[in-house]
Amino acid sequence: MYNKKRYNATTFPRVENAVFYIDSATITAKGRQDPQNLDIIAACGKRPIQISRKSIFIQMPKPQKLSVSHSITRLDLACDLIFKNDFDLIHAIYAFDQFAHHKRSRETTKFVGKPTDQTRYTKGRFSASNLVLYQTPYSRVTGQLNTLHIEMRIIGARNVKKLGVHTIEDIASLTESRIAEELRKKIKLATFNKSKLGRNLRRHFHMNLTKSNEEIGKTILGLFRTQDILQLLKAPAIGAEIEVQNNPLHFF
Repeated sequence: MYNKKRYNATTFPRVENAVFYIDSATITAKGRQDPQNLDIIAACGKRPIQISRKSIFIQMPKPQKLSVSHSITRLDLACDLIFKNDFDLIHAIYAFDQFAHHKRSRETTKFVGKPTDQTRYTKGRFSASNLVLYQTPYSRVTGQLNTLHIEMRIIGARNVKKLGVHTIEDIASLTESRIAEELRKKIKLATFNKSKLGRNLRRHFHMNLTKSNEEIGKTILGLFRTQDILQLLKAPAIGAEIEVQNNPLHFF
């Protein structure tokens, strides 16, 4: 899915449709362990998977009032970006991989899975919040093909409560526009002005090179992703960022 070749354009491919929704959640029963409680929780969504004695992981959770006292310990805010054809989808994969930066992340990009079917993480898999990216055969919501799936995984009951979600009933408050807004807060799509980046690097590291600032910046952009540049270079990268045009997260 990914290779070492960097995406050089500064615009995102045109999106035909964008769907924002709650992809999955982990619901943990409070109080004494009771198998009956887990059965009640499991009925709230698709593909229930028991992950501990008191917790159930479900996909596409439905907001409803439960008789079981519980908390949400993980919530996945998702976006399916649908493209016109395979060509645009492949460009979108490389563009998002190149430009996407998880705000406040102090780690470089990580990949899990086979080279042909990789999942991209911006942090460790079990961090408090994580931007996850992978290609899916079709959208789970609309059934449309040529879909790029993006998730912001919020892990930990305290972090989920910051969204105003205390129980599964509160998921109803997360409308499409609210989910889109939360994703825009946490995900930034940016690249760098080559000349400014090169000039900042030259000054910061006292480089005495024959290459121009533009060439230095172009070399760095050819080697690293936006998130990796920000984490590896830090100060020299700040101030050289430019926003990517046609940001798909502004579709809604």
